Amino acid sequence: MVCSHVNSYGRPQFGGASPLQLASQVVPAELLDGLSIGLVPVEEVMMKPGLIEL
Repeated sequence: MVCSHVNSYGRPQFGGASPLQLASQVVPAELLDGLSIGLVPVEEVMMKPGLIEL
């Protein structure tokens, strides 16, 4: 879950694209699915500790 959120956050150095958007262009979808990493909609990305608090 944390990997999905962190890697769905757009980066200025990538022209606003997220690392996951870029990775999905070269990494097989099956690999990302197998790792349970998926693109989180930008309005739902959480970059705070509350994401993992129990």
